[in-house]
Amino acid sequence: MDTEPEGEQVQIPTFTTSERRAAKRCIARWWWEYREGLRPPDPNIKLWFGIGIHEALAVYYGRTGYKRDRSYIDRWREYCDADEYSRAIRVRLDDTGKDESEWMDARALGENLLLEYPEWWGGDPNWDVIATERPFAIEIPDPDDPDQTVGIFKSTFDGVYRDKSDGRIRLMEHKTTTDTNTSWLALDDQGGAYWALAPLILRDSGVLGPRDSIHSIQYNFIRKAKPDDRPRNAAGLYLNQNGSVSKVQPKPRFFRPDPVRRTKREQATQIRRIADELLALERFRTGELRITKTPTRDCHWDCAFFQMCQLHEMGGPDWTEYRDAVYLVEDPYSRYKLRKSASS
Repeated sequence: MDTEPEGEQVQIPTFTTSERRAAKRCIARWWWEYREGLRPPDPNIKLWFGIGIHEALAVYYGRTGYKRDRSYIDRWREYCDADEYSRAIRVRLDDTGKDESEWMDARALGENLLLEYPEWWGGDPNWDVIATERPFAIEIPDPDDPDQTVGIFKSTFDGVYRDKSDGRIRLMEHKTTTDTNTSWLALDDQGGAYWALAPLILRDSGVLGPRDSIHSIQYNFIRKAKPDDRPRNAAGLYLNQNGSVSKVQPKPRFFRPDPVRRTKREQATQIRRIADELLALERFRTGELRITKTPTRDCHWDCAFFQMCQLHEMGGPDWTEYRDAVYLVEDPYSRYKLRKSASS
């Protein structure tokens, strides 16, 4: 696969959360994004929306303790104002009783969700916030030789809090979604990696004591569903035009499943998996393995390189001309700070 990068490249083996997803989805996609540093000028709307919601919640939970920062909605507006595009996002329609969706202005949807969020959870009076939005970079040891480093894992976890109701420390993991399926959480690599590494990061910075541990992960879902404008009764149930209770009640736009507990053994498994994935990708970086593709029916909406990939399939110089004309080039690892090692 003729994809030699042009210009200076990142030399130290690195890995991020989004990079893990890209590599598992398609090696060619990973190569273009994380080895050549290609970035489309107009990001995926789902990614754009999720980043904005995360930034707003980082402000909302940004003060340690129990007090919430109400300027979080201003952060969402600033985030939207900084974008030159008018964006539309697909949302669920809950008042039809069918699995239907439509397009809605993304800025309006985000503002509506964020304004309703504190009321829904009552300000989270039991959440004693310890830390939020911590970018980190941590050395990952070689599974067969802990004194050696196979690479650096870089990411940001959403936050950590102590639950006043039981005194346990939990990891926050915010998710934007369109459905309510949570059966996959026990095997979630993203939350699992944060849970495995966050204690090391926070002890190293003095935020957690040497005997403190993170008990579990509290997933915090915000569902991209259109606001339901039907009237409600005192119990909060939606009503028909004649005042009777509707048979069609929407799924919640905000929900939190029971905290997900991961074991000490799973912590080691997560760190080992990151190391194994880094070692596997190194074989692609060095050319020992040829770059492969994983085409699926979702590529046309799920991949920023869909058009270029088609030209690449045809061969010839057209795909490189398209690449140079369309994509920006940036260092995808530039915003993280280094913490020494996952083994210490």
